[in-house]
Amino acid sequence: AFEWQTQSTDITPLTQGPCEVWIDNTLRFQREDCSKVFPGAIKMDYSSCQGDCVLRFYWLFVSESSSHGDAL
Repeated sequence: AFEWQTQSTDITPLTQGPCEVWIDNTLRFQREDCSKVFPGAIKMDYSSCQGDCVLRFYWLFVSESSSHGDAL
């Protein structure tokens, strides 16, 4: 399985969003709301990886600062 963790188990609506897992140039997994459907692990078939591979995990979400007006 492909597993990840966050610093907090509190997943707010602002951290929900689509994710993708790629092995080399092949899309292996995609969901519109990854944190809701898979809160910590995705079953992944690594059999297509022969030798060295590149795994890329993209998780797109909007985050908002708790204090407005602060510079990033």
